[in-house]
Amino acid sequence: MFSTLLVHSADTERLAGPPDRFGQPGETFVALATNIICRLSTASKRSETSSPVTHEVLQADFVLYTFPDVDLQQTDRIREVRDKDGKVLAELLEVVAVKRILDGDGSAHHLEVMLIEVRSDGPAS
Repeated sequence: MFSTLLVHSADTERLAGPPDRFGQPGETFVALATNIICRLSTASKRSETSSPVTHEVLQADFVLYTFPDVDLQQTDRIREVRDKDGKVLAELLEVVAVKRILDGDGSAHHLEVMLIEVRSDGPAS
């Protein structure tokens, strides 16, 4: 039943490249996965969630729902999300949080991925 709600597809990217002087990944994004089955949801107002790492309140412009085995983590990017006809619905979204949603028996049901738009005045990829 859940899979019938996933009517979009997405391409993802992850930070890569040589580490900077602090040991953090460079500002280069490389392709991670293509055609991830998902559903992109926009909100009339920004959604808020708490970061599982820092417990700070995060705001998001979009929520992406997908299967629990999809490899996504904070700082990844969604290059683009398309509908079933290939129309681009959104481009350049940064992952700010990934929430694993569990079934009643404790098994993973799906992921809720909180996203913000990458503004054009941000760093180039």
